[in-house]
Amino acid sequence: MTRRFLSLTGLAAVLLIPQHSVSAAKPGTSNITDLGTLGGPYSSAFGINNDPDLVRVVGWSHIAGRSGAYHAFYWVRGGPMTDLGTLGGNTSRAQDVNNHGHVVGQSRDPDWQEWGTVWTQDTRGVWRSEKLPAATPGLCCTNAVGISNGIAGDPASVVIVGVTIREFQGSQAAKWTHSAAGWGVQALGALPGDSSSFAFGVNDNGAIVGVSQDASNVGRGFHWDPTGGMVELPSLDGNTVAMAINNAGEVTGSSTDGAGNAHAVLWTYSVTDQRWVVEDLGTLADGCCSVGHGINSRGDVVGWSNTTPGTRRVVQHAFLAAPGSQGLADLGALGRNSAAWDVNDANVVVGESGSNHAVVWN
Repeated sequence: MTRRFLSLTGLAAVLLIPQHSVSAAKPGTSNITDLGTLGGPYSSAFGINNDPDLVRVVGWSHIAGRSGAYHAFYWVRGGPMTDLGTLGGNTSRAQDVNNHGHVVGQSRDPDWQEWGTVWTQDTRGVWRSEKLPAATPGLCCTNAVGISNGIAGDPASVVIVGVTIREFQGSQAAKWTHSAAGWGVQALGALPGDSSSFAFGVNDNGAIVGVSQDASNVGRGFHWDPTGGMVELPSLDGNTVAMAINNAGEVTGSSTDGAGNAHAVLWTYSVTDQRWVVEDLGTLADGCCSVGHGINSRGDVVGWSNTTPGTRRVVQHAFLAAPGSQGLADLGALGRNSAAWDVNDANVVVGESGSNHAVVWN
């Protein structure tokens, strides 16, 4: 259950005319909790675990007193945000958390190099951070985006996914696994003809999804597993990016349609036809575009969608798409805009809204 941050401004360039809009449920705000910040103006919640007895939320927040500095945070219900600190630099960002309490993200070191980072809490409750190595020893940098619970919940089989830099090969999707020697990294390569790749999501069985790009930054969503390797996922009619995968193997992300609009999609594998099938999830009413960011075990998808046509003064809201439902359900906003980044099996959703604050929808 992972879903990774994708820049909204990066998608704005492809927003064209309204296409395939669907009706939306009436939104409300009574179920939205503002998590606040670490003292600065902005924050966002990116990841949530799947333990109903101890819900953990992670993200990033600006801190007080340092212009532009932001730190990873950890939050549990009823408590304030905990600042997870950095590797010695001025910024860090938490992207995901598993049921064992392992938090992954990125952090800068004193040399301003950015590294994939794992935060864990010791028996005294003290948070400690570890740097994830690059595929080429001594070469900067890495980025950790998602983490699994391990096969059958075994912490020894936890997998972390993200990006590593390889010498002469640029950015490559990567996975990290732990052994007595520490964290080991494996670069996953790219689809044929492409020059770079990025991994965004991983499930407890070790299946990984992300995007592979050519030299012109044309993206193709992929699914990777140890048996089949990297396989391209079908598109609606253009660029695709796969953001998250659940334990049933269902994948969400986005794909550009024939009109050039990005739509949230759901990919499922047809055992009968031995191929991947893509489903257009549509948009909220009057919106042109949407992106799926998170998916839980039931196949509920969360993300964001425009609620107004065109690209000027765009209003966007978080949505939830349940299997078999008619269209996307608008989760509402504290103020003008909102976006959902992840969801667990209890349908607790995390993201941002209002004055660009981390929020939880219950």
